[in-house]
Amino acid sequence: MKMISLASIKKIRNSYKKKNINVILAHGVFDILHVGHILYFEEAKKKNCKLVVSVTDDKFVNKGEGRPIFNINERVKILSSIASIDHIVISHNLSAVKIIKSLKPDYFIKGKDYTDKKIDLSKNLDKEIKAVKDVKGKFITSKSKLYSSSKIIGQNNSEIKSDETKEFIKKNINLEILKKKILENFSQTNNKEKVLCIGDPVVDTYNYVETLGKSAKSNILSTKNISQKSYGGGVMLVMNYLSNFIKNIDYLTYANKKNDKILKKYLNKKINIIKINSQDVDIVNKVRFIDNYSKNKLFQVNENEPSKKNLDTKISEKLKKICKKYDKILIFDFGNGFINESLVKTINSIKNKCYINCQSNSSNYGFNLASKYSSAVALSVDELEFRLSTKNKYDKIEEVIKLNKQDISKFKYFVVTQGKKGCHIVKNNKSNFIPTLIKRPADATGCGDIFFSTFLLTNIYKKFDINETGIVCHLAAGFHAKTEGNDNTINQNVFCNFAKTYLN
Repeated sequence: MKMISLASIKKIRNSYKKKNINVILAHGVFDILHVGHILYFEEAKKKNCKLVVSVTDDKFVNKGEGRPIFNINERVKILSSIASIDHIVISHNLSAVKIIKSLKPDYFIKGKDYTDKKIDLSKNLDKEIKAVKDVKGKFITSKSKLYSSSKIIGQNNSEIKSDETKEFIKKNINLEILKKKILENFSQTNNKEKVLCIGDPVVDTYNYVETLGKSAKSNILSTKNISQKSYGGGVMLVMNYLSNFIKNIDYLTYANKKNDKILKKYLNKKINIIKINSQDVDIVNKVRFIDNYSKNKLFQVNENEPSKKNLDTKISEKLKKICKKYDKILIFDFGNGFINESLVKTINSIKNKCYINCQSNSSNYGFNLASKYSSAVALSVDELEFRLSTKNKYDKIEEVIKLNKQDISKFKYFVVTQGKKGCHIVKNNKSNFIPTLIKRPADATGCGDIFFSTFLLTNIYKKFDINETGIVCHLAAGFHAKTEGNDNTINQNVFCNFAKTYLN
């Protein structure tokens, strides 16, 4: 029987040792088995060894959303049918170190791509090589032709948007260079920049209901409650995401007992909170009612709508005092009352630091306009918000940008997002349109926030041109859009693996 347990490894190894038979270990996920894997196993067998394959259990696979495609039982069954494999063991860890220490292989073989240690997003390869040396084994890499499961999946993935997107990438993006840049920058948190975040915290509550039909006595939809789940939204979503890539991130906000409980519940503990006491500010709770079967949003109820009139100047005054200690200041203005006139004036007075995302929503439509900002490194708005600010409903967005180039030139970068269409990034009066990547988002809530947060990251890393920046931002927003709510956390490994898959 090929399948063996970790407990039986030592016994099997000792039996081979008595017969002077060497053992070679191959370790991996082995999702979407292809000819490259077969060549890899056959090369291992040329060492006249018994081939043991350790395969990573599902919960330790970190290759991006939707991976592995085949579960652990399916992958083991496929591997069991390969003649060159003698034994299979399941790895219940992020690395093969534990199996190496138990098996004590004479050889440990990895794919050809692992000649470059930067490819190891898990940062476990050095540990594995050390473990092999400790048991007096030898680390080798395969010389057979390199294939990639991620590349195969990426090339055949139906979620890559359109021929327009593919054509854009073909003309403007060197994929190998871009993947290398993403790997070098997004795979580590070694930046020293200090970032301050300001903006409305929001709780996103999803009420899943079963639609029963129209009420018999009135013209309303009747539903039955199924389940409920809440997430940290607004600027909390942004900061939780950024804290995976930025070491030093602070949040300037209003505080009271009620707000403190919410921030503690939803905000990453790595984030330092600078609190300004105020009893006049409640955190908005956006309650969305969703059909449990179709996942269509039925309607939304906003709770705890904040009072704008009672907000004082304390946040503004605090920002004036502390702004010099930060390299970048990220502002998300959702128009919920958090950012008042006093704070806007202060933000406009700060030079070469502010990155602003100004948004309209159902409660402030036509009133929270981006035109109130006159100075920033970058200002981001969506198409509708831009049209409201410029009072231009009908012209093509490219024309609206041209007509307002004087106002746009106040900002180093001006970003207009267009949802599923893509985005325009304007720099030095030159507008670049970058089409989006993901064809069918499951939930667009928060995508614009993730997009602009990633824009900030690309500016910190300083390695990406405009077209590359747009693609990277679309990748992050696209990943966020693949699941409902804000559970789809984008950390370093996840982002790099997702990019690696979808840019093939």
